[in-house]
This record gives sequence, C-alpha cells and structure tokens, in this order.
Amino acid sequence: MTKAELNRDIKRLFKIYTIHCATDDANTFFSWVERYGKKEFMRLYDADKELTLLNKNSILMLMKMNRHLTIIPLHLFFINAKLEC
Repeated sequence: MTKAELNRDIKRLFKIYTIHCATDDANTFFSWVERYGKKEFMRLYDADKELTLLNKNSILMLMKMNRHLTIIPLHLFFINAKLEC
C-alpha cells in the first residue's frame, strides 16, 4: 500500500465514522463498529505501525477514533513508532 492510498483510506474511514457518530441511534453506530469499523481500523493501523507513511492529519484521525472506540489500548497505540530526531 502506498502512502497516498493509506492516507486516503484513513480519511475515508474517518468520514464514515463521523457520519455514523452523528446518528442518534446507538445500536446502528455500534453495529457498524462491530461489522466494519474495527476491521477497517485494524487493517489501516497494521499497514504502518512505525508511522513512516502517515501524515499528521491521518495520525490525528486514527487517534480520535481510537480514543472514542478504544480498539487498541491507549498505552499501546503506535508503540513501535520510529522517531527521527
């Protein structure tokens, strides 16, 4: 997966996530999360665990979704990130 494809897919997932968050029906939201949201989130998260391909907005989108859904425990979220100093 290229850098552009990964960032595009994260943006697409975040857009769908915000649409489902805006609905008043909690059952619809959580059924979407169980059926599609978690699988897609994990696919995108696993594509770049070292944060080498993601841009700033994509990282923030993943952080916001994970903070709300807690798919990955917060103390393990991007624990393998490579920092360039």
